[in-house]
Amino acid sequence: MPKPSNSLQKKKKSKLSFVIIIIALIVFWPIGMVLLFIKLTNMRDDKERQVPLEEFLSYSTDKTQDENDASIAKERSMIRSINVTKVIVPVLTLIGGISGTKNVIDLIRYGYDASIVSELLRDAAFLLLALLFAIYAVRAVNKKKRFATYMGIIKRRNFISLDVISDATGYDINLIESDLQEMINRLYFGKAARIDAEKQILYCR
Repeated sequence: MPKPSNSLQKKKKSKLSFVIIIIALIVFWPIGMVLLFIKLTNMRDDKERQVPLEEFLSYSTDKTQDENDASIAKERSMIRSINVTKVIVPVLTLIGGISGTKNVIDLIRYGYDASIVSELLRDAAFLLLALLFAIYAVRAVNKKKRFATYMGIIKRRNFISLDVISDATGYDINLIESDLQEMINRLYFGKAARIDAEKQILYCR
């Protein structure tokens, strides 16, 4: 009898995991939300691994294989942190929102109770964390978009003035310099890449 293919086994495991998550959400929803978070994160990671190397912003035929591997690993890490945050925000919002609504109703119904107030403070902490993660996600997504804009302007140049990038994008020079330095640290360009702060020039190679 032929063995089921790996893809079929993965589909069965995926369906089973969703059944377990649904049961957990019904029985004890906080555990279910944690399991759902883990599941969605793993799904995003699987999808990310299928992306061809050539589609990463930091990939370049001018770099060695080791340089590309290192830069893509750092870029994947950035993408993963954004994706994980996008999952964390709704999870924390749901936990804080659902539990907070219940506790507010209990407070109105039964009056002041120290344990209810304590739980409300915990719910507020969840919502505050959700807000902080949301702010981080927005900033990280905007930074990633700026990186893509810079790469579109720089293309295969050996060097470029930061003024040229500023004129093309409308971004502040200091922001551009900070972003480009981070891109250098993340190995978007060659190992010899540097910024001449005095001349305000990026040397890409």
